[in-house]
Amino acid sequence: MLEDNSGQLTLMMTYNKTKALVAVGKAAVEVIQDYMMNNYSTVHYHSHSKNSDSRIYDTGTLMRSISSQVDFGTDTVAVGTNIEYASWVHNGTRKVEARPFIKDAVMDNVNMFNEIFAEYLAEGMK
Repeated sequence: MLEDNSGQLTLMMTYNKTKALVAVGKAAVEVIQDYMMNNYSTVHYHSHSKNSDSRIYDTGTLMRSISSQVDFGTDTVAVGTNIEYASWVHNGTRKVEARPFIKDAVMDNVNMFNEIFAEYLAEGMK
């Protein structure tokens, strides 16, 4: 006689999905912070030919503000910052070239995020 385990499977998948979303958010924050430290060391000023070795993490405030938030209702992860000047750094200004650290970090690591998600979903399935 076959036993119906669909309820247990549904609970396990829901739990695994929750863990996966949190893990992807944590990984995204780490990747973004790494990009801030290692990928944008030179600022290019549009108004003159001067370049500056001014890293995004000058004081560390912006980097420490990067966070993730999971919306379990829509199964999405949002990453970002609440620092007002972050958009100037990310999108640039008419005087300073954009350094899209969030967009670049996330887009360059989509495959890694998918792998993390799949790994968590598969827990307990073997």
